[in-house]
Amino acid sequence: MFRYNDPGYTIGGPIAIPGVYDRLKNKAFFFWSQEWQKQLLANTVRNVKVPTAAERGGDFSATVDNNNNLLPELKDPLGGTFPGKVIPASRFYTPGLNVLKLFPLPNTTGVGFNYSSQISGQVPRREDLLKLDYNLTQNIRFFGHWIKNLHDQLSPYGSFVLGPNLPIANVLDTRPGKSIAAGSTWVINPTMTNEFNWGFTKNTIDIIETTNVLRRATSGINLPVIYPNSVQDDYIPQLQFGGNRLANSPTLVTNDAPFKNYNTAIDISDNVTKVWNKHTIKGGMFLQRSRKDQTSFAANNGSYNFGDNPSNPLDTNYGYANALLGVYNTFQQASAYINGQYRYWNIEGFLQDTWKITPRLTLDYGLRLQWYQPQYDASLQASTFVPSSGTRRKRRGFICPRRTLPPEPVQVTIRLPMPISPPTMWVSKFPVPAMPSTVSARPPSAPTSTCRTTPAFSGAPVSVSLTT
Repeated sequence: MFRYNDPGYTIGGPIAIPGVYDRLKNKAFFFWSQEWQKQLLANTVRNVKVPTAAERGGDFSATVDNNNNLLPELKDPLGGTFPGKVIPASRFYTPGLNVLKLFPLPNTTGVGFNYSSQISGQVPRREDLLKLDYNLTQNIRFFGHWIKNLHDQLSPYGSFVLGPNLPIANVLDTRPGKSIAAGSTWVINPTMTNEFNWGFTKNTIDIIETTNVLRRATSGINLPVIYPNSVQDDYIPQLQFGGNRLANSPTLVTNDAPFKNYNTAIDISDNVTKVWNKHTIKGGMFLQRSRKDQTSFAANNGSYNFGDNPSNPLDTNYGYANALLGVYNTFQQASAYINGQYRYWNIEGFLQDTWKITPRLTLDYGLRLQWYQPQYDASLQASTFVPSSGTRRKRRGFICPRRTLPPEPVQVTIRLPMPISPPTMWVSKFPVPAMPSTVSARPPSAPTSTCRTTPAFSGAPVSVSLTT
């Protein structure tokens, strides 16, 4: 269902108070407007394959694949197969069982899906606008405006972060913004004018869950992670089940939640125009300072893939059965939750002339200068190349650091195969499941140089040793 209502009003005119500010009547003017947009935004149909009641009880005898064919067998990670394709309750892994219970029961039938939904989201918006104009003299005029925009979206399907494809939680995506600007026009003399403008804009983005469904404590999905301090607001890891036999599985996009963004821009410009004989000469400059704080898209809450994979020696042949037993294909997690402080300057200038050589011949020429500073992370949390932090070696072109940069968070991926330690559960016994060797992750670094210290672009290595 889609609905759109946009009530509002405007008011404007001269600024004057009879008997007090009558002298401003022909000098100062204002304009004010407000809008309240009430939207009910339709969403597309979501078709998902959720675990059935029988599968939540360990019975996969009636489970079908993407083509509605019965599973050929249900493999037992301890060896052989499960008789009748039924997993005994004594083998259930509790967090994995809670994973299956997180999703609603089927409400339809179809090829490749058994749950369908289409729920509209609420998208209210309010905008306030104030504009002022003041004529100080016939030659000097000022203007200014203030804009405030409130834009929230409450949706059962979330956003690009926290984006479940079935309605089990409400996700709030708030994007307020504001803008302030001022400027002046000065006619210095009949042949020369000056225009000055200043502006400040700011917007923020916050994406959070409002229903506390996708949290470890409330859902019981206490899956182990490598970096507990990286988990934010108790969000559960991303859960994936897709493989060769299970398509259209549920997605949550909880791996990098919550998302925070703060973006400001300050703009200053000044232009001068001079008419001289047959020449119209213009010159000016433009400055922009951008400040943006934004969280990274690394998997700080972790990401589990339970999908079936023939290369996984513990695979059962079906994603939901893997989750029920605590068998996974891959796990990823970033070592930290980064909120980078990204900055840059943009500086431009120009000088041009329009020369009317004859009534039928005009020549335009000029010079424009531009400098775009590469965006950098002022907090030095993300991978950032900072030339000023090093000393250039002319012969080979390397840069050696003058000071030590803080270590960079990295993301670790653990993949199977891994050894079995029967008869324990694969995940519950260990902080992370056992593996045969050490896993190392290191961001790319600069080529080896003659410097005796670490290259300027480098990250701190992370080694994870997993044993039974």
